[in-house]
Amino acid sequence: MSVAGKSLALLVLSGRKEGTFLPLRSGQVLRIGRMEGLDLVLPEDLVSRRHAEISVTDEGIVLRDLGSTNGTFVNGQRIREVSLQEGDRVLVGATILSVVPHEEMLLPTGASLAEALSATAASRLAASGAKESAEAAEATTVEDEAEGRELGEEAASTAAAAEDDFFPPDATIALAKGAPPLSQLSAGELDLVQTCLVLGRLDRVLEKAPMPDAKAMLRKLVDQGYLAVQTGEANES
Repeated sequence: MSVAGKSLALLVLSGRKEGTFLPLRSGQVLRIGRMEGLDLVLPEDLVSRRHAEISVTDEGIVLRDLGSTNGTFVNGQRIREVSLQEGDRVLVGATILSVVPHEEMLLPTGASLAEALSATAASRLAASGAKESAEAAEATTVEDEAEGRELGEEAASTAAAAEDDFFPPDATIALAKGAPPLSQLSAGELDLVQTCLVLGRLDRVLEKAPMPDAKAMLRKLVDQGYLAVQTGEANES
């Protein structure tokens, strides 16, 4: 499938099939689910046997949820049927997929696949975060900032100290074993979980997360059993 001269493909950004690259060709119907024999088999508890399908025509690319238990999400929103565009992120179970230009997989010399995957997913998250930050800044007056600065800095310092104690400096954030269905999360929470699945390391997640209170939201998701904190020592063992 091509748009504006670009050949498009589906790239698996996270999960057991990370790095899988599926060119999208006109006339193709790509079926996704847990059942063997489908075009993209995702052996996860959160994925239904026949979870979703992608139809490719000369008019565009359409993603349909096939009545899955835990839902299919595009850019943080649960969908039944939607047209996909370049850069869209799709969540099926705990697996994130993205619609990318075919040429995006031509890696620069010395670049790793992980670096390419992170850059592909993080660019959209960063753009979304920048837009939300700009809109929030316009709504805030100089007078309000001056009035709340002293109390805000004190509260932020206290909260940051508490969160630093909870998250080790070398922490990696991963999906918790036996996590509740991700369909219960808000769009913002789902975006943060997706960021964690793609980037992993806490410092990179906080750098790219599209919300200012990312660390507090991470703590909440850990407490609720969606995410797990791993240290460098645990990752090496």
